[in-house]
Amino acid sequence: MKSASVSEIRRYDEQAIATAWTPGTPRRGDEIMRIAATQLAAFVHDIASRLPARPDIIAVCGKGNNGGDARLAAEALSARGYATRIVPVPDDPAVRALPPVDAFPSPCIVLDGILGIGLTGAPRHAAATAIAFVNALGQRPGTLVVAVDIPSGLEADTGRFAAPDAVVRADFTVSMGLPKRCFARPEALACCGSVRVVPIAGPAVPESANPGDSAEPEIFTEADCTLLLNPRRAWDAHKGSFGRVRLLAGSTAYPGAAVLAACGALRGGAGL
Repeated sequence: MKSASVSEIRRYDEQAIATAWTPGTPRRGDEIMRIAATQLAAFVHDIASRLPARPDIIAVCGKGNNGGDARLAAEALSARGYATRIVPVPDDPAVRALPPVDAFPSPCIVLDGILGIGLTGAPRHAAATAIAFVNALGQRPGTLVVAVDIPSGLEADTGRFAAPDAVVRADFTVSMGLPKRCFARPEALACCGSVRVVPIAGPAVPESANPGDSAEPEIFTEADCTLLLNPRRAWDAHKGSFGRVRLLAGSTAYPGAAVLAACGALRGGAGL
């Protein structure tokens, strides 16, 4: 899947907003936010259901769309029975400080909705304080950090961040609609964790602004992988229809590599 620049993402969002309304009702830009929050809540619920104990949900919300996504997702998870807490980013940390980290239970899942794709340069003081707060929570045992759309403090186009302590270190990133260009940057990988691209209402994913540029980074997503590993097979297909794999690997003393490679070939769909 083609990665997208900030300008392409904004153009896609505008098109998505235009198609996400019900005929006969006023067009509402917050409909896309509701859809994004629903996707985010579903992802968090899926992660939480695999944990040994039900976690609390802590949504750290800035004033932008990412903060709105995190807030609405927390409300949706509260309706599902999760204990949730919404922590707004203070306008002035000197006046209204964030609560202490030890005031929150463990395990918990922290939603990073502080900053979005519009960031260029270093986060301002209030946002930087909130980023440090999220990272402090994320260092506790049993805590997972889920970045909303993009880890706060990361530049969406370049993958740069001002300093190691000025960017959220996420375990998961839920990217709305399109993969951000920074996801293809090696320097950004440590901040993003496992990236999941989720669909929102709107048109098909646009191609790159420069489709002929072979240097344009692409993101290999779970959807791409699914298409490769699970192609549609004809009703009369047989093992000779799906290729052969020959493995020259391992040894009598160390068969593990050969076993893993064989299992991978089988799972990948090889016929013989």
